[in-house]
Amino acid sequence: MTMFPMNNRLGPWLLILLSLSLGLASCDNTIDPLQENDRYVFSIYGFLDVSVDTQWVRVMPIRDSLYLAPRPIDATVTLEHVGGGQPVTLEDSLFRYGMQAYAYNFWTDLEMIPGDTYRLEAMRSDGEYSSVMFTFPVDFPEPDVRILEHDVVDQIYIFGVQTLALVEVIYEVIDPSEPESEPRDRLAVSQIENAEGITNGFVVTVNPDEDALKLRLRVSNSSVRFKPVQVRVAAAGSDWPDFLNLEDEDLALPDVVSNVENGLGFVAPVMTKTAPYE
Repeated sequence: MTMFPMNNRLGPWLLILLSLSLGLASCDNTIDPLQENDRYVFSIYGFLDVSVDTQWVRVMPIRDSLYLAPRPIDATVTLEHVGGGQPVTLEDSLFRYGMQAYAYNFWTDLEMIPGDTYRLEAMRSDGEYSSVMFTFPVDFPEPDVRILEHDVVDQIYIFGVQTLALVEVIYEVIDPSEPESEPRDRLAVSQIENAEGITNGFVVTVNPDEDALKLRLRVSNSSVRFKPVQVRVAAAGSDWPDFLNLEDEDLALPDVVSNVENGLGFVAPVMTKTAPYE
């Protein structure tokens, strides 16, 4: 079984959202320990990336969403291009997480358009539903990497982005003992905390030497070195949460980072671009 494709695209923020999703899915009294709760129908989580050809979103029922064995889900998931035609029905796919937890991910290859608005809806057979309306960010130029001569830092300029969701530098792991022709592993280091706003965009200061110290803790071979080869950037929609300034206690609350009507979760419309680090 293939891995959930969107898991690898947006680094730490997606891990935060998925961990919240698993917690809410496995504990009914997270929502309301004192009384029966009929406010929420589904939890919906996903990053919908206008830059790729297939979109994935995780949809699970709230009240009995801990699936310890494969079983059907009472959900029809549709995606509508607002003002642009009839809704399309997403295909479902059951995934296993860890050794025993199962969850449904729905997908479509509907072409997404930058700057346009969409509505995602998950409906039960009794007509109860959860939905989310979202707008993709507009297109932006490829990131511009500038190496500062006679200095220990580099700078990445990102223009045309209002809300920055992700900046990563991708490093190639070079083992001197391996032939040049061998494929090399790659590791990413988040740079979002180093981003500063400028006119019509951001500048990100990167220190490859400091990144190498962090990366060395993630590999067992002390002789390897790390070469920056790519930068990956994601622009988000206007409702992207300010994760950097949210406390752990806030993240644990169901409604704090949710944009789902009649449900829980977060659907993030993004656009990603990758540029060579030269």
